[in-house]
Amino acid sequence: MKLRDRVIVITGAGGGIGAAFARCASNDGAALVLVGRRRENLERVAQALPSDRVMVCVADVADYSSLVRSREEILAKKGHVDILVNNAAVGYGGRLTDLSAEEIEYSTKVNLVGPMWLTHMFLPLLRERSEAMLVNVVSLSGYLAMPFQSVYAAGKFGLRGFSESMSRELKGSNVHVLTAYPAAIDTEMNTPEMRARCLELGTRVSAIPASTAATQLVRAIERNRSMVVLGSASDRLAPMIARFAPRIVDKLAEKMSPAMSEFARLSTDWARHQRRSLPPRAGSVAKEL
Repeated sequence: MKLRDRVIVITGAGGGIGAAFARCASNDGAALVLVGRRRENLERVAQALPSDRVMVCVADVADYSSLVRSREEILAKKGHVDILVNNAAVGYGGRLTDLSAEEIEYSTKVNLVGPMWLTHMFLPLLRERSEAMLVNVVSLSGYLAMPFQSVYAAGKFGLRGFSESMSRELKGSNVHVLTAYPAAIDTEMNTPEMRARCLELGTRVSAIPASTAATQLVRAIERNRSMVVLGSASDRLAPMIARFAPRIVDKLAEKMSPAMSEFARLSTDWARHQRRSLPPRAGSVAKEL
């Protein structure tokens, strides 16, 4: 599927893979809708793109009402959508009891419920096109459940199942489904401090640039792939290892446990810092308790 003149909605477009994919797709002539929680981040990405081919849309994928408003805004300005990229994610980790009820709820909504809501909203629009695509950006954590990642892995395993089911449901229709599995990507969340601390604990985190992951994702869309691992050649073995050699995964998890604990702590600190400036959402578990 060629990207030229396609209208692409990208969630989590303010940084990381989402921003890199936006730049890559723009180079191929796509028209982009950048969706994210922080306008300043989205506008920073948009400034580097052709102004007549990019739209900024502020929304939180964990907030259904904001998604409904965004859908109407996108329709009013663009008229149609060719590709929906469910890319937004949040990386709360650590022991389950170290997370609050609201953090568990929010992580699950961002990583799983939000993509389902968006697909439900945009699928009728995708069906109107002669050729369309749904792209779900999962994670290798949707195959390999490492320690101290229980809430994150639950969301990603769920998104993997949702994406595979939708792929079979829509088989033979005009809507193609691509499930992408990023490995370790060099993004704002995967900080040098995290990698250095993990190395001190005996685990080297080899992350590829977000631009490389974005290029791999664009090529997978162009080739109408159903599944792609965004990472190195060795990363592409992970799904096979998870399926056929679970004991290897168990040994790897045991060896990496101290580093994963520290990585989870640092990534959760980063996620909490990112949310401090966001207003509280109505109807959350935390508010009800």
